[in-house]
Amino acid sequence: RYKPDLGVGSTIAIAVSHNLGTEAVIVQLFDNSTKEAVYAGVTRNSVNQMTVSFATAPSSGAIRVLVQKL
Repeated sequence: RYKPDLGVGSTIAIAVSHNLGTEAVIVQLFDNSTKEAVYAGVTRNSVNQMTVSFATAPSSGAIRVLVQKL
């Protein structure tokens, strides 16, 4: 499992290195302040990295990304 916080602002695409060694991962996001789900595009770039993309950059604080290896 891997759970980084993404500091957002003007950025709409953020690379996340999870180093789990597989593209078979489940990804969920939520707002650290409100605890509400955040919806974003996820592109699996390799077995150890993905890119999280937002339609518009979230204006609230950090977003928590939950990544779980299947």
